[in-house]
Amino acid sequence: MNLGFIKDGDYGILSFSGNMEKLSIVELKKGIDLVVEHACSFMVVDLCRVTHLSVSSLGLIFASKNRLEDIGTLTAIVGPRRELNKLLSADSMEKMVPLCENIERAKIALRKLAFEKKSKLRRRSWD
Repeated sequence: MNLGFIKDGDYGILSFSGNMEKLSIVELKKGIDLVVEHACSFMVVDLCRVTHLSVSSLGLIFASKNRLEDIGTLTAIVGPRRELNKLLSADSMEKMVPLCENIERAKIALRKLAFEKKSKLRRRSWD
């Protein structure tokens, strides 16, 4: 299991490769800490080079997503939709995070999500 990090503007891109079952909490925490240290508004989790996905490894990613949302960082996942949908239904996955076919689409989805969240906050303040 390999983990890479790239900062691209407001985006922290965590790239995983290899067997996700070998992902440890410590490794994932190091990646998440990089996103936080670099003050990224958005995190893209790239699973395109993962050879084996598991529900437990996705669970770790979703747990980190919640931690990041607490500090205002939004998350999207890039990866093989067919493989991800074997583990979680498309409906439940899309309710948690945008699931995209490439990093550029993930960036667009995250900007849209940020805009929608800001719009909801504005509407609430007007009520």
